[in-house]
This record gives sequence, C-alpha cells and structure tokens, in this order.
Amino acid sequence: LDGCAPLNRRSPCDNEPDLLIGARKGSPLILGVGEGEYMLASDGSAVVEYTKDVVFIRDGELVEVRKSGYRLRTIEGISTRQVSIDEDVTNPLVQLEVSLEQIEKGGYPHFMIKEIMDQPNCIRNTCRGRLYQPMQEHDSHPPPKWDIRLGGLNTKVQGTEKTALEAIAGADRIIICACGTSWHSGLIGEYLIESLA
Repeated sequence: LDGCAPLNRRSPCDNEPDLLIGARKGSPLILGVGEGEYMLASDGSAVVEYTKDVVFIRDGELVEVRKSGYRLRTIEGISTRQVSIDEDVTNPLVQLEVSLEQIEKGGYPHFMIKEIMDQPNCIRNTCRGRLYQPMQEHDSHPPPKWDIRLGGLNTKVQGTEKTALEAIAGADRIIICACGTSWHSGLIGEYLIESLA
C-alpha cells in the first residue's frame, strides 16, 4: 500500500461477500455506525445525513466491516510491503456535533463564499507535514529556509520506482477531474501542463 490515501476494498473472497476492509495511511478515514449499517468515508460530511455516530480510524489501522459488526486492528509495515496485522484496538464511538446544513455551507450564504473563506485552512492542511525547517543553531542568521517533503507520493511505473513528478513527466495523457471551485484550479492546471508539454 503506497501513497497518502485511505483504502476501502470489498472482499474478493466468495466465502466472505459481506466483508469490507478500510485501511488508513495519511489521509483521514472514519467509520459511520448507523442502525444496522456501516459506512466508510474520509469526512463526517459524507455520513452525517445517515448517522452521527462515528469511529475515527487512526493512521496505521485497519477496519474490517461485516453485517454483524466491525473490528479494528493495527497494521505494521505498510510502507515496506511486509504487512502484518497485529492486535485488536479499541477506538471510542464519537457523536458528531454538526448537522448536514452546517457542514454544507458552514454558516455562509453561498458555497463560493465558504470556499473562499476556507482557503487559508485548506492551504495550511495541504502543507501540514510537508513543510519543515531543517534543524539549525538557534542564533543562525539569516533564519533557516523552509524545506518541502513530498513523502508518500512515489509510485511504481512498469515495475520501476519513480517520484510523482517523474511519473507525470513521462505520462502520455493526464486527466484532471474536478467539480465546483476546484474545476477552475483544474483549468489553470491544464493550461500550465499544456504550456510545459
């Protein structure tokens, strides 16, 4: 399992057709617990319409969901591809304290205004864990520069390990998929990529 993303997968086994597996590495993953139903999502806004009871899956944890219930376990060695599933863990059931209306517009009259006002937090969240200052003496002048770490973005292309930039540079075709305000960013990205090609 490579990359910064949660994984949700139905069981490929014929003898366990009701098994759904979710694993978290980097990106958020929650389990919504409803009456006789379970939902896996990356954000509470996806499940709050159906249930307010959720379990937050921590980084390096796996959840097995069946009709009869769910089970949380830790996963070791995700990045080394030598995965071993260890002991069960217990994460508390938490009740979301938001309504669907609050999540959708966040108190703003329009979605566009909400997205404009959310931009500083979105940039902060995007950069969290990726920008850092190298360790230097406290009295260093000028102040230390920031470095960027883009871990988890490596991929295998035809059996060869490549960085995301190398994979994109060697691509024959790039598809940008977006909606809402991010569609405009996609158009700008398309223009930039075409100008480099």
